[in-house]
Amino acid sequence: ELRKLLLREEVRSLNEAAVDAKEIPPERIWELARGLPMLSQWRLIVVDNASEISQRSWEKALDYLRRPAPTTCLVFRAQKSPPAGEVSELLREKGVAVEVRPRSEASALDWIEEAARGKGKRITRGASRLLLELVGTDESSLDGELEKLASFVGEGDLIEEHHVQEITAGVRMRTLFQLTDAIGEGRPSEALKIMDRLMDQGTSPLAAMGMLARQLRLLQAALLWRRGETHSSLGPDRISEFLREKLLRQSAQWSEERILKALRGLAWIDRKVKSGRLEARWLLDRWILQLGPEKAPPLP
Repeated sequence: ELRKLLLREEVRSLNEAAVDAKEIPPERIWELARGLPMLSQWRLIVVDNASEISQRSWEKALDYLRRPAPTTCLVFRAQKSPPAGEVSELLREKGVAVEVRPRSEASALDWIEEAARGKGKRITRGASRLLLELVGTDESSLDGELEKLASFVGEGDLIEEHHVQEITAGVRMRTLFQLTDAIGEGRPSEALKIMDRLMDQGTSPLAAMGMLARQLRLLQAALLWRRGETHSSLGPDRISEFLREKLLRQSAQWSEERILKALRGLAWIDRKVKSGRLEARWLLDRWILQLGPEKAPPLP
């Protein structure tokens, strides 16, 4: 919405940049922010993983923060607030801090259907639910997948579940199932190789952690289904048949105790990474080894 508000479509590519603070030096962010717009009133610079910017780097940016470029909208996406002090005060004085919470499942399903209508398409409830299962509630990710699906159905006006299976449930989902299979079957060496592939597909370590946690909770629900019980929020009737069959097959390799251990490990990694103390990928590799037959020292 911010992009549409600030930039006309024909000049968007000239005035928009998305960068990752984990991948570029912080000085480059301020250079981009000082650039002048081309054939537009505004430039839009989006910085992902802004929590990775060190306090020292923020302090070097004080000159810019005191006098930000009047034609640049600079957006920082972060898991935590910047260090307290002048930097934090300037960001709040010159800008706006917005806390973004994940949508509820019901709200996300409604959003998917509304977004599909905005692209001139209808989407079945089953397709919406499967898309949500595969992608999560992040609107940017969902919108990207809906763009692909709208292109895939072409002149047809209806997106159905089999379209989502074919387009969205592709390489990344197969890789995720392969990863949890390898961990569940006690093949840590293979699991580490699959994790490499997941990273090569453009998945960040933090995103991989979220995907794995969600997969483990689904497996937890599948264990209950196998016993004829129903999870409080994930009954088998709320999961697509396509995904339900895969989960029931895979859950045979996992016990409730092992799933809880894995989830506790991921929660511990998340705390360590967000505190800036340890590197996510290294910890994920240790987590995989800990769950395999060749036990590494416990994480917590």
